[in-house]
Formats: sequence, C-alpha cells, structure tokens
Amino acid sequence: MLSKPKDTFPATLPTIESDRYVVFEVHPPDLFRDCYRKTACIDVSGAKGEAGTDKQKNGQAGGNGGSIWLYIEEPSSDLSTKLSLKAYGGDGGHGMNQTADSKDSGGDGGNGGLCGDISCYLGYGAVSYGRYLYKATSQTTNWGVYIKDIATDLTSNLKSLAAYGISQTIIEEWNSTVTDHANLAAAGQKLRTSLDKLIDEDSLDPDHVTPSQPTLQSAHKLLETLKALFDTHSPPCGEIGLNIGDFNNLADSCDSFSGAREMEQALQESLQSVMNAIDKLIHGESADPSSAPFKKHLEKMLDELRDATQRFRNILFETVCESAGGQGGAGGTGATLNIANGNPGKTQPDKPTEVQVLSFDGLKADCYITQACVFPEQCQMILELADNLYFTNDLSKCRDAAVLYSRLTRRLKFLDVLVKEKEVPLAKAYSNLEYRYEVTVESQEQLLHIYTAAQLRLNQLFLGQDLFCHAKFWVPRLSMTFYEGRVHQMLNHYALVTAAYKKYSEDRQREQILNNHISNLQQSNQATLQAARSQINSMTGPGGELDTIGITIVQYSPQMAQARRKLADELADLKGYMEATFEFSMDSFMDALSVLSMAPHGLTAAVQGVNVAYKSWTTKENMEGNPVKKQFIVSQLDTCTGSVKSLVETYKHLDTGELAVDDPGYAKIVTTTDTFLLELSNILKTCAGVSQRLGERALKLNPQLPAIYYWIKRMKASLEFDIMQRLNYQGRALAFWGPMDIQGLISTPSELLDRAIGLSDVQNNLENKFEECYGKLQQGAWNFWPASRELNHPGLLIDITDDVLDDLKQKPDTFSNAVEAIFTITPHSLPAFSDMANVRLTQVRLWLLGATVSQGSDGKSFLRVELHHMGRETIWDIGGTPYQFSHDPVHLQFVYDTNNFNKNMKASGDPELVQGRQAIENDYAMVGKPTSDDRPPLGPFTDWRIQIRADANQGMDLLGLTKVWVEFCGRNLPADGKLKELS
Repeated sequence: MLSKPKDTFPATLPTIESDRYVVFEVHPPDLFRDCYRKTACIDVSGAKGEAGTDKQKNGQAGGNGGSIWLYIEEPSSDLSTKLSLKAYGGDGGHGMNQTADSKDSGGDGGNGGLCGDISCYLGYGAVSYGRYLYKATSQTTNWGVYIKDIATDLTSNLKSLAAYGISQTIIEEWNSTVTDHANLAAAGQKLRTSLDKLIDEDSLDPDHVTPSQPTLQSAHKLLETLKALFDTHSPPCGEIGLNIGDFNNLADSCDSFSGAREMEQALQESLQSVMNAIDKLIHGESADPSSAPFKKHLEKMLDELRDATQRFRNILFETVCESAGGQGGAGGTGATLNIANGNPGKTQPDKPTEVQVLSFDGLKADCYITQACVFPEQCQMILELADNLYFTNDLSKCRDAAVLYSRLTRRLKFLDVLVKEKEVPLAKAYSNLEYRYEVTVESQEQLLHIYTAAQLRLNQLFLGQDLFCHAKFWVPRLSMTFYEGRVHQMLNHYALVTAAYKKYSEDRQREQILNNHISNLQQSNQATLQAARSQINSMTGPGGELDTIGITIVQYSPQMAQARRKLADELADLKGYMEATFEFSMDSFMDALSVLSMAPHGLTAAVQGVNVAYKSWTTKENMEGNPVKKQFIVSQLDTCTGSVKSLVETYKHLDTGELAVDDPGYAKIVTTTDTFLLELSNILKTCAGVSQRLGERALKLNPQLPAIYYWIKRMKASLEFDIMQRLNYQGRALAFWGPMDIQGLISTPSELLDRAIGLSDVQNNLENKFEECYGKLQQGAWNFWPASRELNHPGLLIDITDDVLDDLKQKPDTFSNAVEAIFTITPHSLPAFSDMANVRLTQVRLWLLGATVSQGSDGKSFLRVELHHMGRETIWDIGGTPYQFSHDPVHLQFVYDTNNFNKNMKASGDPELVQGRQAIENDYAMVGKPTSDDRPPLGPFTDWRIQIRADANQGMDLLGLTKVWVEFCGRNLPADGKLKELS
C-alpha cells in the first residue's frame, strides 16, 4: 500500500466488496483495519499524544486526523451497517504530574490533533429514479409514450423503491396508476386501429362491411376525441376506472362487425358510451392538468424519493462518518499546592463532514465537488473489458459490452459540463491531479477520448456493426496475405511493449524501479523506427509503415518524457506536427487514403465547404480504357487543405463499412496533390527529429511517476486493439477467399493464455485455415469459361429481362446525361450455374443488340458502357452452402464496336470487336500462393447497374434495342449437391 505525506494526493486503496467502492486515504496507512467482523472500518484518526515524562514534562500533541475521500457509484442498501469512516484528531498527552520532592510545576497538556477531513460522494438509486421520472415526464412526447417507458421496468423498480424505504402504500399506488395508464394507452391504440378499419370504405378485405352513415359519423367523431385524449403531453384528468375494458370491448365489436341491424345498434350505443367516458377522462372534475391522478401520484413519489435521499445522507452523517478535533491534554499537577499546575492543551474544533449525493446525469451540480471521482486508468480498464466482449460478436457478450459502454457514457457525461465550464470545482480538481500531485497527465483529454469511444461503440452496437464500424457481412477486397504480414509485424512490436510492461510491473511491486527499464523501452522505440525506415517510400500504398512511426512517437516518447511540463519547451515547436500527424491509427489513415481523390486547385477552390452533389471533371482514358481520373458523382464533397489530420478527420464522418473506391454514388474526399505530399515529407523529418531528441532525455525522467505504469498499460491495450482489428480484417478477408462463414473466423484470444500468446494463437489459427483454403483451391477440379482460358473467346451468355431493355430505351437523365438500369444475377439466371460452386469472374461484357453510335475516323462505332458490381454478393461453397458478403462496389468499363456486333451477333473478346480488357483479369489466378498484392476475384451473384452516358457516346441511339445480354468469363468448382437457398 502506498502512503504519502499529508500535503500530497491520496493513494488508492483496494476496493471494498466490489469495484463500486473506491476509497482514498492519506495518512496513516497502518491504521486501516477491520473494527468489526462484518464492518469495514477506515480509520485515519491521529494517534494520542504521549504523556509527559521525566525528560519531557509536557504532554505531546495529538496526531492530526488524516483525510478520507469516499466515492461510491452504486451503494448497497446496507452501507450503514457495512462501513465505518473515522477521522478523529488525536487527544493531547497528559502533562506530567510532579512529585513533592521535584519542586517543579506540572507539565502542560499537549494540544489536540486537527480534525480529519471526510468527503463522501455517492450515487443513490432514489436520486437516479427521481431524475429519470422528472426527465421522462418533462419531455414533449405524448403521455402514452413516456408512460409506456416508465412501465417497462416497473417491477424491478418497485423492489428498489422498497429498499429505499419508500412507504408500501405509496409504492402500491404508484404501481396501480402507472399500470392503469399504460393499459389505457394500449387499449386506446387498439381502438384507434379498429376504428380506422371500420370506416375504411375502400378496404380490400373481402369480408369488410361498411356501417351506415350515422355509425360512420359517430366513429369519425370518436376518432377525433381519442386524438384529443392521447395526442397530448398531459395524462387524463379523470379517474380511469373501468374505461380500459370498455375500450377493448368496443375495439372487438368493430373488428367483428358484420352488418346485422342488432349488431350495428349495439355498436352505436358503445360508440356513444365510450365517447362519454372519454369526455370525463379529459375533463375530470376540474379539467386542471395538475389535478390529474397520474400527476398527483408522480408528485407524491418524487417527494418520497427526495425524503429517502435525505434519510440516506443523514445515515451517512450519523452512523458512517465520525470525526472530531482532538481534545487538549490535561495539565499536570505541581509539586505542592503552592506550585502551579500545567496548562491544559488546546482542544481543536470539529470540521463538518462533506456528503454529496450525485446524480451521475451530467448535471452542472455534479461538478461542484472538490475531488475528482473518475480516473482515466479505471475507465480505460472498463473500456478494454467492453471492447474484448464486443470483439467476439457473440450476442450475449455484446449485451454485456453494451452495459459497460452505457455505464461509461452515463458516468462521464459530466465532461460535457467541464468542456464549457472551466472554473467549476471539479475542473480545478482535475488540474490539481496533474500539476500539484503529478499522478496523471491530461486526465480530461483521456476521459474525453474514452467517453467518445464508448458513445461510438454504443451507437455501433445499435446499428448492428462490429467493433470496427463494419456491417455484419462486410469484407475487404484485399489479400489475406497482406494482413498476415502486417499482423506479424505488429505482434513483434507488441512483444517488446509487453516485456517492458511486465518488467516495470514486477519492479514497481517490489519498489525497485530502475531507470534502465525506461531506457530499454526507449531503445525499443528506436528499433521500431529503424525497421520502419526501409518501407517509408511505400507509405502511401497498402502496407506502408507511416503508422508504425506515428504509434511509436505518440505512445512512447511524449508520455514517458513527462511530467508533461518538463518537455513543454522541447515539444512546443513540434506540437502542430504531433497534433496534425499522429492522432490517428494506421487503419484510419489507410482507409482515408482509399477514398482520397486528388483535385486541381481550381476545383478545390470552387467547391470549398460545399456538401452537395457535384459532377466530376472530364475523364480521360489510357490505352486500355481505364480512367486516369476516376469518373464519379460525389454525393458529399468535402475538401481538405492537404493536412493528414484533416484527411483522417474528414474520413471519420463517413461510414467506413460501406465506402467505395470507384463507385459513382459514394462520397469522396478531395485534396490537392502538392500540399498533401509536402506534408507527408515533413512527417518523416518530424519523426526522426523528435525521436532522437526525446530519447536523449529518457533517463532524466522520474520513473516513479504513477502515470507511467498506467501509460504503459494503455499503450499495451492500444496495440492489442490495433492487432485485434487487423485479425478481424484478416478473418473477414479469409472468409471471402474461402468462401467461409465470417463469424467462424473471428475469435477473441483465450483468457487462460498470456495475452501475446493468445493473439498469436488467433493469428496461427487463421493461417492454418488459410493453408487449408489454399490447398482446396489448388486441388479442386476447376472449370473455366471459356474452356481455353483465352479471354478473346466467348464466355457464358445470359439473357437480360425485358424490363432492363425498357429502362435503357428511356431518354437520358437530365442531371447525369445517362440512361441506367439495374439487373440481378442469381444461380437461376442460367441453368449452367445450378451445379457451380465458388464462381469467380475474370471479365464482364454487356451486349446491346440494336444500339448505335456515331462512326469514328477508324470506321468503328465504339459504345462505352459502365458496369457496376454493387458489392453485396453471395458465393456458394462446394457443399452448396451460400455465404453473403458485402464489399466496396466495383466499377467496370466495357467498350465494343456496335457495327460489328449488330452485323455478326457474335459475342467474344475478339480485339476486332472489343476495346481493351478489365483489370479484374489480374485478380488472383491460382498461380502459386497468393501474395500481398493479390485480390480475391469477384463473383457474379449480385445486383449489377448499367450506366450509358450520352456525352461519352456521340450519336447514341438506344431506341432500336431488341436484346440485351451479359457475358461472364471466369471459373468455378463443381458443387457436390444442390445449391441451398438463402435463408
């Protein structure tokens, strides 16, 4: 246990019974003890002063009471019987009594010790429930909405109310009024639905019978009355009584109405009866909303909750917290009656105990406390635990993760106040943590990061995304080998950090921390930097190592070279670079590059700050027909001035799981080429300079700074997260290569193993599965079409439906100047597909019989067609099991001579007919083991979009179209059985 002098910050004690109780103590630590068998007693009382002696006749002063700072987020109901806090000042020592032969005056009594400080900051369920009720009923929603919300967890809340000491009569009344109002709201919704069906004279239901006009009028009038009752914020003023049964009975009568006279007469009577009942509900006795039964019971419940909170505070004052100033010691008696007695010591005044019940609801009042109750280290541990649960994608574990994320977002909501209110006491408390006590660094910034991360994760869970913002079936179209090599490198870095963490942790426990461990850690940084330099030239391409340098600098140097103020001067000139360069992960940077488009200065200036659809500039083709500048329509055009930070921040606003590199309908980020590349060059210089300079100062730092231990742990956790993300990508990439089930390839490291071993184990499992997959790819009896594997020959030709033909005959769209059509390919599109598995493509061609364009100078009439693979596809394995995948849409271009095709009607890749080939022919062709540059081939079973632009096809005329075919070239394995349908 750590201890510090009275004027330093308290050290952390172990938690009591659960991590809900966090207790901080100053002095003296040896007085922490159990006073009773079942009660935890934290006693920081000062020791009693020693009595006077022959050598020192005056009594010694009592010891000063220490300080206790207690924070309990969710105290149990029996807290007062399980905890005792004591901070008494020690009594002064008794002055020495003189003997008759001493002829001396009595010794003075010692002064009492100063009263200790006790500060208690606690959450309390009664406060939380009261705040919840107040917020719910203060919303502008209809009363039925917030009543339903309150009723959802009513049973469990009623049990808690009893534990808070709320009167059983009040609890039963609350239960009754909430239940009745919830049932009335449900009955009202049911009745409105039934009335809507009854009055629907255009109903398609063959059994529907329209009532007479008087009945219809009554039904319409009742609907308006129901609207007045339910479409308002204020609940009914009248007593609900038996109205719920009347509502349900009328709804049943409407549903079963068959037109019989007796039935319609009974229906009219019921309509009028319910109308009268609603009038009483709306107006009650006084039509005063404040007199509504629910409002009265709500106010009564809120009063009870306030009283319960006050009782809770009183219990803490009276039974848990004990403190007082020390009593002055009595003076000793003189040697004789004629010789003076000693003076009594000074009795110290008492100090009031501070007890505050917090709402944990982000209120400004929660920030008026003098001690910080939330620490980055603790919150980071909760975030890491939640992330590990979330990473598994297991439904039950994701629910547990959501609970932890919710707890973090609720508990850290006070940061919203601190960002705006810089002078509240809590802001000053966090400042003291850094600059006075020096136990942490940038606490608010760290907490804000955790707060934002928890909010993001919670939103991702609700959207059905995984931990890394990707949808369920998303896969990257990159080689599994690419991720494999990257993970190996990251695991090597992780091993260095883990070794430093382990050694530091062991030494810290023995209080034998050595500076050379920090030196070794810094040397690991230098080794990482040296390893990265060999790949700097390729940093803008896949696998670049810019992130390695960034992670190294931001995680090793700045924090290790702290207390941050000691490096303020050294870092001042580099602060801009550090902020603009290194506050992003490798994945954010590489993903941002994937949607980056370089633009001319003129375009960038023209669209600066515009977030509207914009037509791209003119496209030029190379000899193979591939666009030099991608042609696309930008749905959201953001510009950045070349800053890497701007690029990454802009990218963060986009959905990384659905972005396209080539697709026209997706967002792009536009930047200028020269400024962006210039900054990349500056980054390299910054990396080398700051690493060298900070390395020279590493040994001069204080290794016992408490933040260092937690910093190394956070750094280790950050690397774990990056590795898990890469393993996630690696598993998803492998699934698409397989094909295999994505979920079966994503696993979390075993908790029984060392973390580094566990992560390596996951990597090894993926590599083994990849070896199996690769073996099957090589051993399979592949069929090719065309059989010659020569792409100039014909492939598989599929008729496209007439509705696509009709769409293509329409006039070009005014905005895009193009005609478009969408068609879907499934195994049913061609009989030959029925026994094909793992179907992959090497070329896609579209043939339009009857389409014409103007003839060029070479005598040919080339039609340029854009084909878009929309990204969500299905691939069947050899067992006939379908697997769904979603990746970036792929834009293909096909150009052919319409004169030649319309005349001969022969589809092929003949160079006399077709201009150029699509780059997908270079996707993995099964020659040797896939390299990091190989991409898995596309499959045909997806939605395809056709786009034919009039401005790219002079003299285009599609009115004479008579037939449309799509032609596929590719390969497949034979399926062992019938292909199964998608569930």
